[in-house]
Amino acid sequence: MRYGYRYKEILAAAVEIAREIGWKRVTMRRVAECAGVSRTALRYHFGTAKDMKIAVLVAISKQMRGCVNPFMPIWRDWSKE
Repeated sequence: MRYGYRYKEILAAAVEIAREIGWKRVTMRRVAECAGVSRTALRYHFGTAKDMKIAVLVAISKQMRGCVNPFMPIWRDWSKE
């Protein structure tokens, strides 16, 4: 993976597609169209479609981490009962 100046914009477009129309519909072509770049640029930044999807999952999990953390101590206490 190469982190060029457009990497964050492309990743944000891929995350938005995953949220709007679902995980299975995240394709290199859709992301390229949404981000306004060529598929060659996607391959430069991510390598393969699988690598791009992994980056999307990591980005989503980082965003969700802030939502889940406040409840984790409660869940841990509850799960011990």
